[in-house]
Amino acid sequence: MAQSASSRLAWIEGEEAEDLEEDPLFVSIYQLPTTLLSLISQTSSLCKQLESAESSTPEFARRCKIIEDRIFRWKAPESLSLTAHFGPDQSNSPDAAAKEVAAHLVNATYQALIVHFQRQIRNTNPRVLQHYVTNAADHLLAHEQLKQSLKICHAPFPWPGFIVGCEAYDISARQKIDLYLKTVRCYNVGSVIAAEKVVYEVWRRQDLGQIDHRWEDVLKDWGMQVVLTWHFNTRTASDSQVPPAVEELTRL
Repeated sequence: MAQSASSRLAWIEGEEAEDLEEDPLFVSIYQLPTTLLSLISQTSSLCKQLESAESSTPEFARRCKIIEDRIFRWKAPESLSLTAHFGPDQSNSPDAAAKEVAAHLVNATYQALIVHFQRQIRNTNPRVLQHYVTNAADHLLAHEQLKQSLKICHAPFPWPGFIVGCEAYDISARQKIDLYLKTVRCYNVGSVIAAEKVVYEVWRRQDLGQIDHRWEDVLKDWGMQVVLTWHFNTRTASDSQVPPAVEELTRL
C-alpha cells in the first residue's frame, strides 16, 4: 500500500498528471482523491525549493505555472462530488450520506490547497483569498456536522483546517474556523489540539500587527516540525499506517 501511494503521489512531469487515474482502494481508505493529494505533494515539493537557488530559474517558474494550472483545472471525481449526492431521492440513503461526508472534506481540502499554493508560491495577499478560506470553513463544518449525525467517529484530517485557519483574516471566516476547531476538540487528538494552538497564536500575532505572524514563524519560534496527516506528528512520532508519501506531502 505504501509503495502504491508513493508512486502515485510522486512528482509527475509533462502531461502524465492529466491522465492519472484514481486509486479506488486509496480513496476508500482516506476519502480523498489520489489526484488531489498528488497536487498537494507537488505543491509541497515547490515549497521546499523556495529557499534554494533553483527557485530563481526559468525551470522553476515553468513548474509553478504547470502546477497552478493543474490546481485550478482540477475537478473532484463524480463519486466525491457534492452535486452527485443532493436530491430528494438520495437524501435518505446511508451510502449517499457517507459520500457527502467525504465530498465536504474533498471540497475543503481543495479550497485549502488553492490558499496554500497562492500564499506560499505566489505570496498572494491573504485578504484576496478570504472567500476560499470561508468556503473551506463551511465545508469543514458541514463535514463534521454530518459525521456527528451519522455517528462517524474517525478523527479529522487536520491539514485543511490548519491551512485556512492560519490564513483567516475576516471576522466571519475566523468565527467559522473557531467553531470548527471547537467542534473537533471532542476527538481529543493531539494533532487537532496542536493545530488549534498554532492557529490561535497566528491570529494573536496578526491582531497585534507583528511581522512574524505567519504559521511558519510560530512553528520556528516554538521549535516544531509537524506532519498534518490524520495524526499530527513530530519528527519523533509517526503513524505507521499512513503511507510515507501522504505523510511527506503534509510535512510543514
